[in-house]
Amino acid sequence: MPANGKFGVVDATYAKRFETCLACPNLASPPSTAIYKVIGAVDDSENVCRLCGCVVSRKAKLPHEACPDADPELPGMNRWGQPMRTAARTQSGDASEAA
Repeated sequence: MPANGKFGVVDATYAKRFETCLACPNLASPPSTAIYKVIGAVDDSENVCRLCGCVVSRKAKLPHEACPDADPELPGMNRWGQPMRTAARTQSGDASEAA
């Protein structure tokens, strides 16, 4: 993967993110719903996050994505070591401060 993150994060970042996901208590097998069958996540090799529903092996590759769970040991950080996002989207799509 390119180092600039244009098409995905660098391999070392992906490996760290994915390893963190595999050790997370929010990791789950994909539900047997149509959408997961369409995207090819039908077995345990394509685990999903219970918090956001994303296929973790795919989400971990995307530079604009973030883990939705707080790190239990680092206040203000997510499990990937990034600052927690504080803005929430409204129904109109505008960013607003989360309460």
